[in-house]
Amino acid sequence: MLRWIKGTFNNLLFSVNIIFSLLLFGVYLAPWVPPSNFHWLAILALGYPFLLLINIGFAGWWLYRRKRYFYLSMIAIFIGPQHLFNCLGFNFSSTPPIENALKLMSYNVRYFNATRLSDSKELEEAQQALLDVIIKQPVDILCGQEFTGKTAATNKKAAKFLAAKAGLKYHFIGGGSSLAIFSKYPIIKKGTIDFPNSFNGAIYVDVQYQDQKIRIYSFHLQSIRLGSDEREIFNRQNLASLNKDATQEKYKRIGNKLKQAFLQREEQANFIAEHIQNSPYPVLVCGDMNDTPSSYAYRQLSNQLQDAFKKKGSGFGSTYAGAIPFLRIDYAFASPDWQIQQFEILPNTTSDHYPIYTHLKL
Repeated sequence: MLRWIKGTFNNLLFSVNIIFSLLLFGVYLAPWVPPSNFHWLAILALGYPFLLLINIGFAGWWLYRRKRYFYLSMIAIFIGPQHLFNCLGFNFSSTPPIENALKLMSYNVRYFNATRLSDSKELEEAQQALLDVIIKQPVDILCGQEFTGKTAATNKKAAKFLAAKAGLKYHFIGGGSSLAIFSKYPIIKKGTIDFPNSFNGAIYVDVQYQDQKIRIYSFHLQSIRLGSDEREIFNRQNLASLNKDATQEKYKRIGNKLKQAFLQREEQANFIAEHIQNSPYPVLVCGDMNDTPSSYAYRQLSNQLQDAFKKKGSGFGSTYAGAIPFLRIDYAFASPDWQIQQFEILPNTTSDHYPIYTHLKL
């Protein structure tokens, strides 16, 4: 009888194992399938870190039990190594700073917290804290997202501060989601890429860098805009219950928001990728993608560009400091002309994003 119970338990557990392995295989398809064809794969890809850990757990359990079942999860894990390397960096060797490298930062500053604070003194302190994060290290090019405050005076203060303290004398602010590019080098051309039916967008500038021209992009793809739904579902103080009071209507609303965001990001990533292909100069592309490296949008950009984190990042690449954990959604890309020499995700929780920082050389 005991043997029958053990056998039944193993069979049931292996059935669950099969389901989670198939889900992991589904994640591997997500970058190749446009969300407009099948958006459920795009949603599934958000869970890659969790599906990976679950399959590692199954593999370890079956190996401990000396069952050949462990091969299933092992195959599921190792058939998609690029997804693992997209989330985990293994470049742990430290290299000294290179003086003549271009130092690039990308940072979503969440409108200097203007949407969260109303007291003028708190707003001023929040903006200064974010600006102080930027100038803690030398920066030659700064790409900002959500880079405007509550008033024009706030914006002028930021520009003046960055020019005085970081030498970023040239700048362009515009486009959807208040995008910005600050530069130590003269800007000789600038432009916007407007996304249809969206407040998001991208901007670009051409600058004179050393003896040649380069093009820099700052972008912000469509956000999901979960708002209060995110805070309720992912309340860190109530994870065990997963907010059981949330209604079915709330989950349906979240599903619709996810679908719409994936469809828009597909179109927006295609817009930017096409624009980059037509650039006459070496490019640097930075921004908040609002999507993971297992996404279709990421593949559209990484197909033709180097991902600085993959080249020189170390550890887990989470760049989002909000309620949803383990998300790498902020990126620094470079055309093949560039040699990526360093990459860091800087520790800071003043915004709901961490700044990313990289050194490059032509």
